[in-house]
Amino acid sequence: MVLPHRVPTLATLILILLLQSSTEAKKSKRKVICPIGFQVAYSNIKGEPICYRIKGPEKISDKYVSCTGNLYTASLYNSLNLTKSELVLWTDYRSAYPGGPFIDNSFTKSTGSLLESTFEVDNILESIDDELCVVIDPVTNFTTTGCDEEYYRYCLVEPYADEDSMSREGCEDLKGSWRFWSPRATCLSPATAVGGGAVRATWFQSKEICDKRGGTVLYNGWRYSNNPLLHISGSFPIYPLGITYDPQRHSHIVNEDSATAPPAEWGLGENLGLASGNETSYGAVRNGLWDLVNSSYLFFDIICEKNVELKKVDLVVSADEQNKLILTVSENVDGDNIQCFTDSETFYPTPVKISFDDIHNKLLTFVLKPIADGFYWCVHTDSKRYLVSESNKALWVREEQSLRYNFAVKMYLDKEYRFDNLERLKKIWEKKLKEYIFYSTNYYKINGGIEQTQDPKTFEDVLKDFKLVHPDLNPREKDIIYGMKFKKVFLDARTVLVHLQLNPRMTPVQPGTWDGIKIEYMKPVYFCTADKHEFVDLVKVKCQIHKCVGNFNDGVQVVTTSDEDCSKTTETLIFVENEVTSAAPTTVTSVRLGPRPEVPPEDQLQQVLEDLENLINNGSAPVLLEDISTAFDQVDGLLEENLDLNIPGQLLHLLDGIGSRLELGGSENATTIRNNIALLVSDAVPEMPVKGLRIAARDNDSFYEGAFEILREEFDSSQLSSDSNEAVVQLPNSVATSSRRISFVVFRNDRAFLSKDSAGDSVVNSRVLSVNVENVTLFETGESVDIHFSSLSGDPARNESRACAFWQFVEGGLGYWSQEGCTFIRATKPGMLDTCRCNHLTHFAEILVPKAVFSERNEAVLELLTIIGCFLSIFGLTMIGLTAALFRSWRRDFSNKIWLQLCIAILLVIVSFIVIIFAQFDNYDIPCMLVGVLLHYSVLASFCWMLVAAVLSYRRLVMVFTRDASHKLLRASAFSWGAPCAVVGILLSVAPHSYAGRFEEKTPTGAFCYPSGLALWLAVFAPIAAMLLANWTLFILIVRSVFASRRIQRHGDTNEAMRCASVSCLLVFLFGLPWLFGLFAYNIVLAYLFTLTATFQGFVLFIFFVVGNKKTRDLWLNKLKIKQTRKVPVTSSTFTNRSTGPGWRGGAAQTSVEAKVSKPRSLTSPDDSRFS
Repeated sequence: MVLPHRVPTLATLILILLLQSSTEAKKSKRKVICPIGFQVAYSNIKGEPICYRIKGPEKISDKYVSCTGNLYTASLYNSLNLTKSELVLWTDYRSAYPGGPFIDNSFTKSTGSLLESTFEVDNILESIDDELCVVIDPVTNFTTTGCDEEYYRYCLVEPYADEDSMSREGCEDLKGSWRFWSPRATCLSPATAVGGGAVRATWFQSKEICDKRGGTVLYNGWRYSNNPLLHISGSFPIYPLGITYDPQRHSHIVNEDSATAPPAEWGLGENLGLASGNETSYGAVRNGLWDLVNSSYLFFDIICEKNVELKKVDLVVSADEQNKLILTVSENVDGDNIQCFTDSETFYPTPVKISFDDIHNKLLTFVLKPIADGFYWCVHTDSKRYLVSESNKALWVREEQSLRYNFAVKMYLDKEYRFDNLERLKKIWEKKLKEYIFYSTNYYKINGGIEQTQDPKTFEDVLKDFKLVHPDLNPREKDIIYGMKFKKVFLDARTVLVHLQLNPRMTPVQPGTWDGIKIEYMKPVYFCTADKHEFVDLVKVKCQIHKCVGNFNDGVQVVTTSDEDCSKTTETLIFVENEVTSAAPTTVTSVRLGPRPEVPPEDQLQQVLEDLENLINNGSAPVLLEDISTAFDQVDGLLEENLDLNIPGQLLHLLDGIGSRLELGGSENATTIRNNIALLVSDAVPEMPVKGLRIAARDNDSFYEGAFEILREEFDSSQLSSDSNEAVVQLPNSVATSSRRISFVVFRNDRAFLSKDSAGDSVVNSRVLSVNVENVTLFETGESVDIHFSSLSGDPARNESRACAFWQFVEGGLGYWSQEGCTFIRATKPGMLDTCRCNHLTHFAEILVPKAVFSERNEAVLELLTIIGCFLSIFGLTMIGLTAALFRSWRRDFSNKIWLQLCIAILLVIVSFIVIIFAQFDNYDIPCMLVGVLLHYSVLASFCWMLVAAVLSYRRLVMVFTRDASHKLLRASAFSWGAPCAVVGILLSVAPHSYAGRFEEKTPTGAFCYPSGLALWLAVFAPIAAMLLANWTLFILIVRSVFASRRIQRHGDTNEAMRCASVSCLLVFLFGLPWLFGLFAYNIVLAYLFTLTATFQGFVLFIFFVVGNKKTRDLWLNKLKIKQTRKVPVTSSTFTNRSTGPGWRGGAAQTSVEAKVSKPRSLTSPDDSRFS
């Protein structure tokens, strides 16, 4: 029994099954055709057909040889319902690095993925130095092999597409040809006779026909000859093939190019031997096989071919002058076919995000978003249109100095690991490594001497005895290493390579063993040290050449050779740096700075730069506060305002670098304060976090020691009082609670910041603060640094506005103040500090940005006119709305419905204007954004309704015969209210912070939240300009039609001309044409015109629609019971079509009736006017 309420559900289910069966039936009816030599198989997952053919034996790199666009992967092969091959087949898995895990190298979307069953692959070799590949063995499944061996693989391609899906891309030179992609890229075109039918031609005539068409006789694409699109004459066509056989030379010629392949390899059928005799034979394709015919054989089907050579896409990854990772490609390729990877995260490739390069503005460049220090590379995977390719591997380093204490450690473990337990074992290995480094360092510190190579097992016993003797030493209470991460794992499941950062107080260790782990080596990843000098590539010292060999992943070490051409008395030190490092000094004079004599400012500046650079680049001795004392005295003198000296940006970099090299000597903080500059350095640890910096307010302008304080307690809003503090830096939690070196450089003035524009548009209005956090330049998502400033000049002038900026370095040692990534937040209460919120670290300051303004008098007049116009418009629009509410006959008219919608939109605009005038939005908050969104939406909606009004008026006043469309009001409403909603919605979803930029008109009081930058042009100006252009066009057409009236031209009817003029005036306001002045309102004249027209728009519409319209006026008089006797015309239009025929005379055709005041009969008549 079926319950009644289950009948609809059952019927629905049956309907779905029937539709699905119908769809599957249609799908199954489509005949699947594969190229000649291919068979069809179906995927077990989606049931999609795939054409397959075995090929090989070949090398692993020959995947696309004779099979362009090969879809073959191990996973796809295993998903097909074909009989599994007894041959050994290649997979696309190969070692990520010698001895490493297997990575997908298929040049598909799965490229770079890790083979999770790496350790279950058979025949894994013991050596970890070999590069291996994986094959599918019919017995053991996945098995390792050498990558230079030869095995089989399948050529997998898609079946022929329908004619509607076929492409002609790249085949423009061969008339009527189709593009075929796989297994061979070529263009094929069937040749027809003059009338379009079959041809009759010998082999040589066929060749001439194809030559004339710009191609050659079929050869490379012969496997496509079974495609129905190429059939002309019949079901079993025979095609000429571009080969000839010379029995005397025992060779064949392929399209006039000599080839040496023996005829046995031509693919001839078993029952079709070579042509007898000594005559040359010619190739043909018969029944999917090659055949030979004589020169007189007639072909009725000819296929012409134009071979397509696939281009190679060259990919180059490099860092630009701003250290941005740039990918340059040689062809205009689709970015979706480019995949980029890095090894900076873990032991296998990690995908990297890329985007179009809008900075360099080049079509063939992309920007990579680096994750961490390491190698980056990209692959291009479009195997149908291009040859697949891979870029170079480029080393990217965020900040070289941050790698000073980074090391690569290779360990051999006593127990095997697997992918699923790596993270758990990592904690154990990290703890043991910490202990070994800690006790080794302290052993040599306490016992003296230098590290020397010892027997690993003996040294472990020595360290364990040392541990028992010194129980007070506890490695768990000290920071030893930071950020240990896997760099390489190996197939022996015991060897592992990790990267870590070493605490500067610790020393690198020699090879040894500790508690079951064997440390094979500990090498620096970037910097080498020899003869107390630190370098990257090589250095020459006293006839010895020290070369830094190795790589970033495995670590680097010094190899020393003698310089035979060097004089024994040479004392100079020469640094040779590679392309990824900054310039280094050519000579080193000392490592400790002493007093300097008085020198000219220019020479003094150069001396300071050399001294600071020597301190930073020489790692032989720690940098102490007394070492930088003289240099800071000189810098302080250079920053005096009365000195006319250009200070390069190199000085700023050096001052930032000092913080990372300064030795704190066991104290928590280190500070050096001068009148114009201050340096504060601190080591943050979780137990003693660094929350920020506080600069106390002072009576005088100079700096002194007690004014600066490193904040370690939780941040308190009371610290933002401008009476007690001049500046406060608040670091994000992820930085404040980590173990890092944090330094601050504070400048009293902007003397060190030389703008690339000597005019200096921006004026610094606060102290300049540089914030440096070890290994951090950008924060985690959603985090930012808050710098709270006290303004130096108080309130800005009328032609200035406050902004938050950072110093953007450019070439030539110059720079400029940039606001990108920083938001200025004005203090919400008097006596509080303003806030700069930025998403990165550099030099920050509050600046005053100039802006053009009108005079105070003009500003006051414009504001008064705006207020008057807005209130009058609100009154007028309210009256129009009241008219619609009170009089049903008025609001039933279609035209009046349109005007009412327009009035609502204009009312929203006017209300938004009033809110902006009387509300001061100093900060980007929810109310400010909501008003900005409302204004944006209402402006677009009003223009949409103006466009609808323009189209309606054009149809009524110009077009003679029109057909009324159904649902006109619904369509108009959907467009006018929906389109702006779509624009605003898209903007909010794509760039919600577009409203964060305060939009400022000429008047400073007009600041409000509104789309800024590119969003202003695309989401505001562009649609408004388009609709204004359309409205102006329709306005000109309407006015031309009105004033071209034969009555005005022939009789000069003054009343009619006045009526036309009034209609034109109404159309100007109705179509929003005064808003054109708003696009150019930076001119004072146009600003007045815009104010006098746009703000009064609602009131003007009230005058025309209510006061000036006799029918509407009568409705009000009747409502107010003002008795009168009048003639009420049937039409209520402002402009009535009176020219009803050639015999028209003024008023003769006007129909009117006498009506009483109580209920005019004309009000019940339909409004047949052409404009109302």
